[in-house]
Amino acid sequence: GVRGRGSRDRDYGDAGEPTYGGDRASLPAPDGASAASAPTAADGAVAELPPEDGLPGEFEYRLPPPVEKEYDDEHQYLVPLRYFSDMSDPSRPTDVPYFFHVPRAGGSTVKEVVGKCLGLVQASDVGVRDGHGEDPVLQVRDIKESRYVNVDTTTVPGIQRAAALGLSSSGLADLVVSSYYHESAGLYDLDHQGRAFIIFRDPVQRATSMYWYRIEEVGDLDRSVSIEDYAQGNGIENNWMCRFIANRMTGELTKDDLEEAKEILRTKFLVGFVDDLDESLHRIMKYAGWKYKDDSTERMKQEDCVKDLAAHGTNANPTEYELPKRGSQAHALISWQTQFDSKLYSYAKELFEKQTKEWGTKERKKELKKRKKKGGGKT
Repeated sequence: GVRGRGSRDRDYGDAGEPTYGGDRASLPAPDGASAASAPTAADGAVAELPPEDGLPGEFEYRLPPPVEKEYDDEHQYLVPLRYFSDMSDPSRPTDVPYFFHVPRAGGSTVKEVVGKCLGLVQASDVGVRDGHGEDPVLQVRDIKESRYVNVDTTTVPGIQRAAALGLSSSGLADLVVSSYYHESAGLYDLDHQGRAFIIFRDPVQRATSMYWYRIEEVGDLDRSVSIEDYAQGNGIENNWMCRFIANRMTGELTKDDLEEAKEILRTKFLVGFVDDLDESLHRIMKYAGWKYKDDSTERMKQEDCVKDLAAHGTNANPTEYELPKRGSQAHALISWQTQFDSKLYSYAKELFEKQTKEWGTKERKKELKKRKKKGGGKT
């Protein structure tokens, strides 16, 4: 498959594990180049020089070791998440990408892209099939054209087992997938940080998709439950994204919870969108440090595979259903149940725009520049 972040060639379990895998040569700074001439990260660390597009090979400065983050009184809620790297942190070969999977929001497609198109190793729920959830050591298993570590990161006990077995320091997983963001923080440590990304979907569309999915696929919702009943609290999730990001599972959500969720999103997440999947996947690959194969035929195969999945998706609802129309009771009820998520969604759109500069495709960067020239773009 695609080369991951260089951690794969480490001897697994070797105590004297090198700082870098043998994948990328880490060269000292050239003579006469002072550290100051390199771009610096916020904490004064020397950042990697971004590779010029089209230039072969990467040149990498040795990064100083990561330091513990300090937070003021107002930001204590970020302390439990400190081992998820910040968007402003330099990328390190020891980082392990983390996909915060929002249900019914393109997650299956992202997992297929990572496993089938890119040939990378995932930690999700697949690797524990056939009794492997009891294995005493970590291993990579081949299942249905993809590779998985024998852990289940989609449940809290599964995350605890994966942490106890040293998932992130093992270097086995190229990606961890989970919907339990705060619990997943326990998988990482100072020297093996999580690099998180998320895919958003319009909250009313997501809630409607979930309603039909539960009736048609899961079967835990009876057909007699109308979408209006569902939205009145008969099964609907109340502001799922806001709750899971701010870690406020019960009780009334407040404006403070929303502000915390926004700040976590801004500092910790690369954002993508279901209705802009091709662009989002490009950004995710760049952010996670995943590359296509060097061989041009293989590369084309991988690119086509990604394009195809981005266009058609997987695990779409089998039934064609209509979205509740604006002004209808169903739309009003769902909107009421997702009002914080809708605000978070709008904020994510702003972040997506801001992240274009560093992570977007060339086309998007050009579009953004054009809009700004016209004075139409937000800065």
